[in-house]
Amino acid sequence: MKKSVHLYVLFLALFINSAYPLSHKNLEKEVENYLNSIKSLSAEFVQESGDVVSRGFLNIKKPGKARIDYKSPDDFLLILKNKRLIYYNFDLEEYANLPHNSNFLNLLASTNFAFSNFSTYKVKRSGKQLIADVEIREDELAEGRIYFKLIFDILANEKLSINSIIINDFVSAITNFKLVDTRYDVDISEKKFRFNNPNFFKKWNLCLHNA
Repeated sequence: MKKSVHLYVLFLALFINSAYPLSHKNLEKEVENYLNSIKSLSAEFVQESGDVVSRGFLNIKKPGKARIDYKSPDDFLLILKNKRLIYYNFDLEEYANLPHNSNFLNLLASTNFAFSNFSTYKVKRSGKQLIADVEIREDELAEGRIYFKLIFDILANEKLSINSIIINDFVSAITNFKLVDTRYDVDISEKKFRFNNPNFFKKWNLCLHNA
């Protein structure tokens, strides 16, 4: 599961479902303005990866804070704060504190999303949707690149609303991450991004018991 952590991290900052007016003048700029206009986000999600369907909750608070709670079929969480990523699996009691060691993580919960940060990109309109294809090339990535597709719905009032994102890291199964019941610009407590490792307290209590 930890092998997929960077994959999960990459798309945290991109799942935002507010409405933003579409001017048709510069589609790339419209997407950038749309994503950068969001201050916070709270949503449920459905993630499909191969035959596995996962569900849970996503919270983002800019700048630089994000949390994903996976509730089924596995129970684990990811928290990003101060450019460090915490992973904890409640079923396995497995904990990892991962350093900020790849520059694509700068995109997570960023207030300055820009297509110029990517190796290649293309934004196009297809019917009632806007589709942004983006690729990252990075020596530190397992296969040297990650590709993802952002899909936005164009509403009747010509405003954007994100639909889903499709991710391909060329290692694991292609992942489709879709938001459900999204609320944006909501007040999210700082406590949401704090984590006390249960394993630490178990070991501490055991030491006290054996003393």
